[in-house]
Amino acid sequence: MPAGQAASAQTARTASKGTIRLKAGAKDSWVEVREADGSALHNGLVKAGDTLELSGKPPYRLVIGNASHLEVVYEGRTQDLAPHMRANNIARLELK
Repeated sequence: MPAGQAASAQTARTASKGTIRLKAGAKDSWVEVREADGSALHNGLVKAGDTLELSGKPPYRLVIGNASHLEVVYEGRTQDLAPHMRANNIARLELK
């Protein structure tokens, strides 16, 4: 890999370290994101079609309402919310 491409790849990995991207689909989703010390990074709606990017201190604890309409990308990887979903389309998960 040429030096320029290697530097770009490293920059992308560094930029995404600890970053959460939340993208709402066709419907609004309610999201609470707490960082390691328990403080809230976000507590509110992500409107349909909007994207929200957050960074803080992992691990993060998330509670997502209307979870089937939200895409969660953590450190560049899309998270599968299905195993974390409960009744009423609510997901609870921790990202480390």
